[in-house]
This record gives sequence, structure tokens and C-alpha cells, in this order.
Amino acid sequence: MTWVNINVDNASGWSEYLKFADGYDVPLKERYVPMVYVGNSYGWGIDGIRNNMGVWISECQQNGCYSPYEMLK
Repeated sequence: MTWVNINVDNASGWSEYLKFADGYDVPLKERYVPMVYVGNSYGWGIDGIRNNMGVWISECQQNGCYSPYEMLK
């Protein structure tokens, strides 16, 4: 599993964040921080991440998982 931590407090970090959001086709109204990408899934906010992280990881373990960088356009 690939772990990527992006600091969005600067222009280059924000640009990287937008690349991932675009790559995952995250609608503008759903682009929040924190945001987590696992496999082909994404989620935002502490509760959204907490409630779904286990499911996303299980799906990756069962079906295989790839680096989030593969979703970048």
C-alpha cells in the first residue's frame, strides 16, 4: 500500500491535492480536507474516513490495490 501525505498549506501542496481530486473525479462540492484515497475509493472528513477506512482496506486486500498515483490524469 502506498501512503501519500500532502501538505495543503502551500501552493505546491494544494496543486498536488487538486491533481488527486481531479484524478478521482471528486466533485467540486466534495473537495474537503482531510481527504483519503484508498484504491478507487475516496472519502473526506474525520467521520467519513473513520467509517469507511476498514471497508476500503478490506476491498484492497481482497481485490488487490494500487497506488493512488495510478488515478492521476
